[in-house]
Amino acid sequence: MRTYQEALQLAHMCAVNARLTTEKDVARELWKMAQEYQAEAAKLDSGTLPDLGPPPAGLAGTNES
Repeated sequence: MRTYQEALQLAHMCAVNARLTTEKDVARELWKMAQEYQAEAAKLDSGTLPDLGPPPAGLAGTNES
């Protein structure tokens, strides 16, 4: 099992890369992964979701964020 720090780091890496990619499908999948790692980190720490920053621009305002 991952530690809180490992899950948080993976969540942040996925979130950053989701915002950097120009491919919407890739951004959607990376953002989904970021949210999954975010939830994992929250389970390992008081249940509070760590901040990932804003969703990728192409996904903002949709059900995918």
